[in-house]
Amino acid sequence: AGWKLLDAATGTSAGENAPTLLNLDGNAEDVIFQGGAYYGIYVEATNGINGDFRYTNGVETYEDSFVRIESGCGVTFGGFGSSVFNDRIWNGILYYDGALGAHYLSTTMAGGVSTFNGNMFDLEVYEDITLSAFDVNVEVTGADGALVTRVGDPCTHQNMSAPIRRGGVLL
Repeated sequence: AGWKLLDAATGTSAGENAPTLLNLDGNAEDVIFQGGAYYGIYVEATNGINGDFRYTNGVETYEDSFVRIESGCGVTFGGFGSSVFNDRIWNGILYYDGALGAHYLSTTMAGGVSTFNGNMFDLEVYEDITLSAFDVNVEVTGADGALVTRVGDPCTHQNMSAPIRRGGVLL
């Protein structure tokens, strides 16, 4: 399946190595990420500055009872079709709503010594969720971003099945 823009997001930088909240503009709240499925997530800086979001080198997995984030790859300025660098940990926090209300899952904000324009990672969903916001570790004062999603593994392009629904309608 191809990539689909889930939502745009804006925020004000909290400074380097500090979580900068990017609130989704509203379209994402109708998209249900179904439990038992895998999704590719791509977080991209959209303010036109090369190397805006920070990352940490390595491979890590972060999980709670609702979701699991597996580190992926960094993407250079230009988005899709640009250079991809494997083994990059997205420096961020994913906020979502699940069965028991609001939740979040954090990766790391420490050790982010390099920057990228985008980061791809895998999201395994254990129970149905909707995304509401995300934090990033930013290099500069701008903090505009976009959240793009697709069915499947974003870095190795393995095929995994997972329907994405908006308002109950299959996309």
